[in-house]
Formats: sequence, C-alpha cells, structure tokens
Amino acid sequence: MSDRRLLADIGGSSSRWALMDGNEVQVLTDQGAWPGGNITHGPPGELLDRLIGGVPEVNTVSELIAYGAGCGTPERAQLLGEALAAVMPHARMSIRSDLLGVGRALHAHGSGAVLVLGTGMSAGWMKDGDLEWTLPSLGWVLGDEGSGADIGRRLHRDAFRGRMPDPVREHLFGAEGPDLGALLSSFQATGKAAASLASPLVRAHAIRTHPYIEQVLQEHFEALSEILAARFGRGGVMHAAGSIAWAFQVPLEQALSRKGLALGRVIRDPLPELMRFHWPKARA
Repeated sequence: MSDRRLLADIGGSSSRWALMDGNEVQVLTDQGAWPGGNITHGPPGELLDRLIGGVPEVNTVSELIAYGAGCGTPERAQLLGEALAAVMPHARMSIRSDLLGVGRALHAHGSGAVLVLGTGMSAGWMKDGDLEWTLPSLGWVLGDEGSGADIGRRLHRDAFRGRMPDPVREHLFGAEGPDLGALLSSFQATGKAAASLASPLVRAHAIRTHPYIEQVLQEHFEALSEILAARFGRGGVMHAAGSIAWAFQVPLEQALSRKGLALGRVIRDPLPELMRFHWPKARA
C-alpha cells in the first residue's frame, strides 16, 4: 500500500487540496482553487474530473481527510465519501463538515466561535478541537444570511427590478444587465444555484465603497449579526473564514459590533492551517 495522503477543504463553489507523499507535501491548488460542491445537491462531478487530471495516480491514494460543504451529518458525509471513492477506491476516508475544518484551522485543539461566510453561511462553537454545537444551516433558500448567495440574490433582484444604480448594474452585470433566462436555467443544473447567485460578489469588491453596495452589505450583515448575537450572546468574538468574510471584513466587523459582537481572526484559506493540524511533521 502506498503512503500517499490527500487533505481537502471542499466548499460549495471551490475546493483546495494538498498531497503528502511520504513526508513531502505539495499544495495542488497553489495556482488556483479547484471545483467544489455541496453533496446535498448531488455528486461533485466536476471535482471528480479535476481530481483525475490533477492528482498523479489518484487511484493509489491511501488516505483522504476531507472537510466538505453539506457534510454536517454522517449520512451526507458518507455520500461524499462514496462519490470520492470512485476515483480513490483504496483510500481510508475521514469526511467531516467544512465548518469543522474552518474551526480546526482557526482554533486547532482549542475552543471558540467559528463562522464560515462564503457562498453559504454556517457557524458553531468549537470545544477542544471539535464542534460542540452548530447553528442550524438552512441553505440558500431559507437562510445563509450574509452569504454570497444571500447578498447575490438581492443584487440580482434589484438589477431586474430597476432598483440598482446604472453604474453599479453595468459593473456587476455588463451593459446588457443580468440574463434572467440564463440565471433560471442555472437553477436547474445540479448544485449551481447558490454559486450563480453569488457570482456578482466577485465584481462587487472593486466598488465596495459605492453607497448602494455599502447599504446592501450593511443590511445583510446586520441580519446575519442579529442571528449570531441571539445564539452566541453579546460580547462574543467571531473568528471567520470564507470569500465573503475575507473580502468584506470592514463592513462585517462594523455590523457585528453594532450587535455587541467582535470580529476576530479572519483567514482566506483554511488549508495551510489544516496541514499544520493534521501533518505537523511534514516538509513543504
């Protein structure tokens, strides 16, 4: 049996991977994230294709440790493990939630609050390196307040209904504006709805000081902060990861502060800290 191990942080839209062969570690996603996927939306087909093309002799991997979106229950974690076993049939697998992965990246074996704020949103409390409890994650249809999907839904709605300033609309969606047919069609594609809704947030960062964007971020981050304050209590410190938390730290911190919470450490990519957590003696 080979001694080739993979470590992965799999989000709803993108994923990051590292390979340890013996004691040598290679970050496979140094040049950019690979496709992600939430197992609740179906098998991650694009990710499996990327693994076949990006991991040398992927079928010889002996162990996989993965933290995946949608893997908050053993049943869903098993579904992701079964999907990944199609390309890693001999690997021992440990599949846990992406929230736990961020918690370990931020707190290691310690305790504290953790928030994932990217395409989706989830939060919980870490105790001694494991999740003690989580805020129920309702997904982009019912919840995910403050996430890319949540804010993106507002941006699309305002653009379609003429409630967005023309310069902002053109910057986010181009001269022709958003394509309603294409957006609705993406909802029919497995796992694409949340990512499609969140897509304007990449471009929104460049105009984040525009009054309209500032107002949208304030309203959605305050809705998120109200939920977090009710569960974690005033005076708490939220440590966070995810594309939205990283890109919009200032308005997020301001909204949390208005609800009596503080924003602590924010990391863009949990993978380096997870490598130290699981492979402390590895050589990069």
